[in-house]
Amino acid sequence: MGVQILEGDSHACLFCNTTDWAFGPLFEDAEQARRFLATLPKDARRFSDAELATQHSKFLEGDENDDS
Repeated sequence: MGVQILEGDSHACLFCNTTDWAFGPLFEDAEQARRFLATLPKDARRFSDAELATQHSKFLEGDENDDS
């Protein structure tokens, strides 16, 4: 049981398979969501919404820098 990634036609999101609850930011695709999860120091479900938003902002800053 844990965090899974749900991917649709144009976006992906995080999903807790214990509670059947989607949470967190939208991602461009599943690969971006996987990269985000790999940067977190703990289980994504352990973050408050505000903390997860902060982690996502930091991730996006680093992800943009990696593309240049």
